[in-house]
Amino acid sequence: MAWWTHILFINGNNSSRRKRGGILNATYSIAQSYLKARVIDILYVAFAIFTYLYIFLSAISFFFHDKTPSAILFLIEALSDPYLGALGLYIVIRDIERRRKTKNKKKKSKSELFVPLWVFFLVCASLFLFFVPNEVLHGLYKIIVTNAVAAVIMRIGIMLR
Repeated sequence: MAWWTHILFINGNNSSRRKRGGILNATYSIAQSYLKARVIDILYVAFAIFTYLYIFLSAISFFFHDKTPSAILFLIEALSDPYLGALGLYIVIRDIERRRKTKNKKKKSKSELFVPLWVFFLVCASLFLFFVPNEVLHGLYKIIVTNAVAAVIMRIGIMLR
């Protein structure tokens, strides 16, 4: 026998022997099984929070860019590309959830509002730049246009599938 063979059979029929770790080991295994069962739900909620928080932060920063700290504007610009990746994952996870719920014949979830919010935000920002004097085009408007168009394209792509 090899030196490591006893490790393979440690969970064998010897149930009378108490496992090392006790409560920590049990808590870890319960948490691990919970996470395995709910990983899609956890990702769905995390990406939803990130998506709506980013939209809200972008809107506030756009309309109040004079009063917004430059660190927040930099954060919005830096998170623009990761946001598009998270948005794509969010749409895919939402589609998985929708299909999983229809298989289980559960109640359908409410439709997400991120696409209409981005389109509404794009229209408002465009009208704001057009009608308000002394407003200049800045980098945040480019991010708004990019994210709004990307959200619409991703949503159409999922609907066509």
